[in-house]
Amino acid sequence: MTANITLQDIQAARGLVQKHLLRTPLVYSPEFSAASGNQVYFKLECFQRTHAFKARGALNKVASLSQEEKECGVIAASSGNHALGVAYASRLLGIQASVVMPVRAPATKVEQAKAFGATVILHGETYDDALAHARLLAQEGGKVILPSFDDLKVIAGQGTIALEVLEDLPDVALFLGPIGGGGLVSGLSVALDELKHPARVVGVEAEGAPCMLASLQAGERLKLPKIKTIADGIAVQQPGVLNFDFVRRYGVEVLTVSDDQIFMGMVRMLGEMRLAVEPAAAAAPAALLFDDRLIGKGLNVCCIISGGNISQAMLEQVVKRNQAPNK
Repeated sequence: MTANITLQDIQAARGLVQKHLLRTPLVYSPEFSAASGNQVYFKLECFQRTHAFKARGALNKVASLSQEEKECGVIAASSGNHALGVAYASRLLGIQASVVMPVRAPATKVEQAKAFGATVILHGETYDDALAHARLLAQEGGKVILPSFDDLKVIAGQGTIALEVLEDLPDVALFLGPIGGGGLVSGLSVALDELKHPARVVGVEAEGAPCMLASLQAGERLKLPKIKTIADGIAVQQPGVLNFDFVRRYGVEVLTVSDDQIFMGMVRMLGEMRLAVEPAAAAAPAALLFDDRLIGKGLNVCCIISGGNISQAMLEQVVKRNQAPNK
């Protein structure tokens, strides 16, 4: 049976978002518009409560749990931003939360998760390692595991972004956002399909972690044996079951950008928009600047700036590069 999400599901999630989270701004960028040959608008999810869009899906999932499930406590695996969303939502609703993060997760995300009241467990080199460990701990401890992207409630929560954008920019022609496991592009695609809106969705992966693109090319979900990218937020070895289905069903196009291009996207966001964004959030802006398939199309583009939880070390590199002559 094919899994489905309805407009009512996304609207119900919107009610939670309006109550507990922020309606993030949609900002026109003259600089990126001129550089790409499109009319570029940034949906600034870096200004969200947890400084990342993941709070939307996490909140919708946590709120959907039964009272018995809430009393058991929850556990999630995350490279960082889903952990923050789960921690924040659990604190709001009075639930005990644990999050498993890779050992190399940015310190800023680890500390923020702790500040929101979650127990943080560092395990493994990748998100997929952390997920396997979280599943084991959930089984051993009787906790409810909260998927980062492969879940209908999570996907519906991410789809609330599309509802907000369409109110602000009804004639948007293209949504552009990063892909890790595929939760964001899935939510956008479902919302647009339910609303019969013609806008396309294009997802951007890191060249060093192209799990969705590789899976689409193979015609089945693949798990990459190795990944390497500076974009920790989209460093995923295998797309979600539901997400892979939605991406194929709704014809989401997938592009990749190099780490060098991602870094330059961060530099340009800081220098021209005065925004410090994390590497995953710079993937979509980088595609606007460097991918010939997007340049010079004259489209109204909504570019999702997915998060602003940048490490101090990375920020220092970006600032230094932005200040360098002939950057």
